Amino acid sequence: MKTLKLKHFSIKGLFGYKNIEIPFNENIKILVGENGIGKTTILNILYYTLACKFEKLEDIDFETIRLEFYSGNYIEINKSELEMYFPSTNIEYLRNYLSDREWHDLLRHKEMGRIPHIFVERLARRTDLNEKQVYQEIKKFITSDSSRETNDYINNFKNIIESEFNCEIFYFPTYRRIEEDLHKLGIEEYNGKLIQFGMTDVERAFKRITQEIKDSAIQWFSKVNGEMLSQLISGINVTEEMINSIQRDALKIVLDRVGNNISDEYKERIDDLIKNDLLRNTTYEPLVYFLSNLIKIYQQQREKDEAIQQFAEICNKYLVGKKVEYDESSVEISIKQNGRKIDISKLSSGEKQIVSLFSRIFLDSNKEFIILFDEPELSLSIDWQSQLLPDILNSKRCSFMFVVTHSPFIFENDLDIYAKGLSSYISEEPYGLC
Repeated sequence: MKTLKLKHFSIKGLFGYKNIEIPFNENIKILVGENGIGKTTILNILYYTLACKFEKLEDIDFETIRLEFYSGNYIEINKSELEMYFPSTNIEYLRNYLSDREWHDLLRHKEMGRIPHIFVERLARRTDLNEKQVYQEIKKFITSDSSRETNDYINNFKNIIESEFNCEIFYFPTYRRIEEDLHKLGIEEYNGKLIQFGMTDVERAFKRITQEIKDSAIQWFSKVNGEMLSQLISGINVTEEMINSIQRDALKIVLDRVGNNISDEYKERIDDLIKNDLLRNTTYEPLVYFLSNLIKIYQQQREKDEAIQQFAEICNKYLVGKKVEYDESSVEISIKQNGRKIDISKLSSGEKQIVSLFSRIFLDSNKEFIILFDEPELSLSIDWQSQLLPDILNSKRCSFMFVVTHSPFIFENDLDIYAKGLSSYISEEPYGLC
């Protein structure tokens, strides 16, 4: 884990009578509690604050929220001040029917003072409001105060949080949401922050990363071809390092990735030369130069290749009678059962949960991340529960983990030292006295 950042997280007056005081001596915190104790609300407050979604806090009953960092920085959000800067409208209801991308587009229109009619039409289709009602709500939102004072108030919080946590935030609400059909909302865009996506989005992640590898191979192949001309003119100097870098397995993968740019016949002839150790013959110096540069293509793509391999390896610990396979030559990720490809939708709910989780961690980004979990045990067997969090931490990218659960099996591993009953961080006062 990385350097400790968050020192203390507190909420005063939650639900009008609860005070929460959570210290952080490590970058991992697992809170255990039964349903109804407020686990999800506390997790949501932390997420909305770290993700700078301060307007979302309006719907929660609290007095103050405070985050303290080891650097000495802190932020304190008062509900009364928040209500001043985010006047209440039905925009939050409408926002539930907008993707993150659409919401940010709407915010840009707000800055320009324009009412985007395309949003009026979309929201009228997606909600039970008619176009006139939607128009009135958007108009109220567009014309609401967005003064410099408001921006300064919010930007101060954002600047502090971004200086402390310069990484992605992965928020996993209860996995009951993972199979929600976003198409019912008319939402087509991919939501990269909130993990609430199904198998279509996993397939999209597969296609994106494999296409990036293929495109990179073709691009580098063209570059190598261009460099060959100047080398042939000025004279090629082949080194021992170049010869030794040409390994059959790696070269086969690269040659397959450049597709029809090299015929199968020439690929076989090249393989024979390597197999029979003939590349040291000076006749083949131009070929050695060319092939050694092709190997560099493979090395350039190793980070993505290794990410896919890690993804497959982790998922295969969980899948029952099925296997995630990565064909490096064809750059294809597939799921197989009894040697035959199966559609990703055929996975069980628990398997879908695992595949979607680890595709986000390994395939969508190589950045460090903060991870926030609400009841990760849902749909997972007892064995899977005890493996899950250690496998996430073993990615070496997780800089902060905050989990709420009521299953002891989630921390039936080396992480049990980070688990504590949520009730030990809660004090209650008679309603109205907080």
